[in-house]
Amino acid sequence: MENACKPCATAKRKCERQTPQCARCRRRGIECTYPPAKQTAFILCEDDHSSAQEHGSISYVFSSDKSTYTRSETLPLPSWPCTVPAPSDIGLLAVSATRLVASDQLMSYVAMLRTWLTQWVDQGSNPFIHASLYKARMPSCMQDAYTALSSYFLKNPTNEQTIYHILEDRLQRLVDTQGVEEYGPAKRQHDLNSIDHLARVQSLLIFVVMALFDGDIRLRHFAESYIPVLEIWVEAMIDHTNQMLSLSVGPEKERQLYYNLNVENANDRQNLNWHCWVIAESTQRTWMMAAGVQAIYSIMQSGKAPPCRGHMVITTRPGVWEASSALAWSRLCLETNTGIIQMSEADRLFAEAAPEEVDDFTRVFLEATYGKDRMERWVCDREIMTES
Repeated sequence: MENACKPCATAKRKCERQTPQCARCRRRGIECTYPPAKQTAFILCEDDHSSAQEHGSISYVFSSDKSTYTRSETLPLPSWPCTVPAPSDIGLLAVSATRLVASDQLMSYVAMLRTWLTQWVDQGSNPFIHASLYKARMPSCMQDAYTALSSYFLKNPTNEQTIYHILEDRLQRLVDTQGVEEYGPAKRQHDLNSIDHLARVQSLLIFVVMALFDGDIRLRHFAESYIPVLEIWVEAMIDHTNQMLSLSVGPEKERQLYYNLNVENANDRQNLNWHCWVIAESTQRTWMMAAGVQAIYSIMQSGKAPPCRGHMVITTRPGVWEASSALAWSRLCLETNTGIIQMSEADRLFAEAAPEEVDDFTRVFLEATYGKDRMERWVCDREIMTES
């Protein structure tokens, strides 16, 4: 604990040592003091044992400052071939609180959420639930969310009370089954693997979206009481993903990683690299969704949104998230610019990319953060550049 900040050391909690505040102190609004950490760089590199061309591996080191592509100083990379941006270094990402958001735009975001949930029911994936995530095993909480969501979309004035009772029962059962205690060093992980952590956060998020934005007062009040649970589970998910993807190399660690990722072929390193990326990207997108949903609801309720920090790196280019296999993903990583960017610097996309060069998830984030007018101006500016 000697490198932890004073509040984390006193509480005997894990400290991720972000600057100027660690994630735990930032969430709790308390003063965070410790010696400043060295800056690290976000880099793309080959793994220590073989080339990226052979394994299709991408190694990320998360930047602790805002100079995403700075290469002046780097930390030694672990020998593990797929080190990803530490999800625990993510700050709250939400709709910008510095601009007014019209009510019709808020409703368009709610409609977008419902569209993505419908897409998951119809196609098995959407911009924050990856198609391969539950291919080997879908945890029971996600099965409950899927069946409840399917029933919800069949809601009508005659059966809506029955649907509401089902939602309340499934939501209560989810929390009762998974537990809500504030995790500590000795019990924070329980027996959950990476898929389980993502599943319980995503399933709770699905229930919360259905209940908060339905319009039924009782259902909305019921869902509000579970927002603190969502925050606790998100924190646990981030912590677990960070630890799991930071495992040092070794046979025992490899077996643990294969277990956490539900990778079928233990001899397929390319497949393992892809699943590492899927877990990391899913964690970050799910975090963004949870923060975004809370921000939208907060604006609708009080006109104010939580602060937007956006210390996160995600992949923005179309096709990378949609890649259906490790081979397809590896080829995209090697042959194209995957558009990896720190979201606190996302406004760079307006100058460095065309609208069609970012995926749906990124476009929604950009519009929520910078506004519809800025998005339309981006399209117009690019059209002018193309014509000139």
